[in-house]
Amino acid sequence: MNPPLESPPTTTPSDQAALGRKVLWVVLATAVAAPLVWLAEFLVLCFRPAWTEWHQGGIYAALSASLAWLGLKRGWHSHTKLLRGRSFAAAGLLALATLVAVTIKKDRLSYEVKMIAGSNLRRIAAGTEQFFLEYPHRIFIKYDELVGPLCYIKSLDPILDEDYHFLFPMSRHGLDSLSITLSDGRRIDWNFPPIVFQDGAHTSRLPDGRRIETTYRGGVPDGPFRAYNPDGSPWGEANYVKGRIVGPAWLYTRNGRKIDELTDAEATHNAPAGP
Repeated sequence: MNPPLESPPTTTPSDQAALGRKVLWVVLATAVAAPLVWLAEFLVLCFRPAWTEWHQGGIYAALSASLAWLGLKRGWHSHTKLLRGRSFAAAGLLALATLVAVTIKKDRLSYEVKMIAGSNLRRIAAGTEQFFLEYPHRIFIKYDELVGPLCYIKSLDPILDEDYHFLFPMSRHGLDSLSITLSDGRRIDWNFPPIVFQDGAHTSRLPDGRRIETTYRGGVPDGPFRAYNPDGSPWGEANYVKGRIVGPAWLYTRNGRKIDELTDAEATHNAPAGP
């Protein structure tokens, strides 16, 4: 005689409802964690630490998982009315937090952009002008001649991960087009409205009669760079490739010597150029 067959377990409507409440609670915990993480991000950024998307994603995953686990363990999902009310509250909180986060982010980015132009670029412009006043025979300035414990700018801290090294070496005419490009492609200019140079050779003259000729392509120096004394004799020469100097930056001295400003700063200080 064969034993009676066991009937397969059936899922009752109450079990389905309980499972639905559990799923709803997990979704609710995930939604509630988002504004909390955004709030933490704004608080942390006030102290300017390294906060990346990896940090934000890790904290969000840990917080949402913790809320979901805690609610399931304590049976918060079993209270239908309470769960429904928390769902509406979480939806409203998420919408409000999204609006506040977008507004604050725009304001913060606008403030940080103004800080880059009004603080860092302003300090670079002021320090560079002072350098060329003290060394009137120089044509180019390097980063480590401007920024350092014993230099014109003690330190230059980035605000939006911008790299100021790409501005150097900077020539005397570099302040006319002083700008920094951020990682997202935005360009911040020291001069406003920014000066846009058309393709071709452009000449700028100094009050003492010296002149600088720079070739531009695509809005950046790209080609030969030449500088001349008031009597027309050579003062300096270099070569740009897409905004960067490639090779030496020669400085002609009064005794006929030719010194590379980028590699022999001491010699350029001790051997003023001129006709």
